[in-house]
Amino acid sequence: MKSAAGRCPHLGGVALRTLTVQANHAGATTESLHKALHAARIRSSELADQIQKLRAELARVKIELKLESSLEDKIQFIVFNNLTDLKQSNIGLMTNEDYNIGGIFVPGVTQKSQAS
Repeated sequence: MKSAAGRCPHLGGVALRTLTVQANHAGATTESLHKALHAARIRSSELADQIQKLRAELARVKIELKLESSLEDKIQFIVFNNLTDLKQSNIGLMTNEDYNIGGIFVPGVTQKSQAS
């Protein structure tokens, strides 16, 4: 069997130049696909960050609607093991009734009548 120069006997006599051009093209295509994939991953990460920020904003707005007040700063929660620990703390020592943690006591008015 006679084999011509520049032909690949293992691939049915395909010209080596054709194989080289196809291999180069496949390499370029693979590289461009990797670049596109990297760009898509970056964009996906940016979108995930935006979604997280929007969800936090939505949660804040829901809380503001429920409290009927806007929040200017972060909310801090203090959790006590029992009521005695709360009473021993200095929380709620302000004289302004707007900030009274225990509510407002009005003589002669019961909790039931306040709710109606």
